[in-house]
Amino acid sequence: MLIVCDKLAFIVKAMSQSAKLRVILEDHDIRKLTLPLGIPSTVEELVSNVQDTFSLKGDFCLQYKDPDFDGQFVTLTTTEDVKDFKDRWPALFSESQIKDEFMRITTVNLERTFMTNLDAHMPKLLDLLKGKGGSAGTKIRPLLDSLAKNNDLDHRRDLVIRGLISYLGENGEDLLKDYQDMNEDDLSDSYINHVLKIIVRRQRVGVLTHVSIVIEGTEVLADCKTVAKACTLLMGLMYALHFKLSIQIEVHF
Repeated sequence: MLIVCDKLAFIVKAMSQSAKLRVILEDHDIRKLTLPLGIPSTVEELVSNVQDTFSLKGDFCLQYKDPDFDGQFVTLTTTEDVKDFKDRWPALFSESQIKDEFMRITTVNLERTFMTNLDAHMPKLLDLLKGKGGSAGTKIRPLLDSLAKNNDLDHRRDLVIRGLISYLGENGEDLLKDYQDMNEDDLSDSYINHVLKIIVRRQRVGVLTHVSIVIEGTEVLADCKTVAKACTLLMGLMYALHFKLSIQIEVHF
């Protein structure tokens, strides 16, 4: 959640009872503010915390990016708008709940339909990726080469999803963020930088250890197991919560 105050900006990340603020004083002066007791109950208290910590003078207002207005800045009038994302949607952050809600909305089995269609089209999609040239083909080539070392189904699904993103000329990091050999604390701290992202962690090259979904700096699904399954559940969340996402993510789905 992005908040701006004159020339300051904050991204709020709730972690249990505490909360972290990413404070942008200037373009190249970014700091972290930790609130051990979490986001205050009133805007006035939040303003006071910011003023005291950074010795700010004069009056200012806080603004945040409101998803109801396509991420445009809106003046903060209640701290409920910047509380932990999961606190605002407590009933839809388990795999079974997401699948049930998707079934209720669409009458379609989410995971079975996604995986069955992905697998059915995989041979033609792989041929399509193999024939791609130019800069996109250069990005796709290492993915295809990795099949020589790992040809299992989950890896092929991951490869096709990543390859299609490059094939369409898009930035893979708009959807997926890979981390290598990162400890739990550093990984958790990095979530604050992501509005909506599938996080993929590997402890060593080629060995997948953690796949999760992060929304507004908060890990909302922690054990997605594979990239394809994370994409499936993210699509279910989009339907269930009526997300209005950036065009980069909409194209992928």
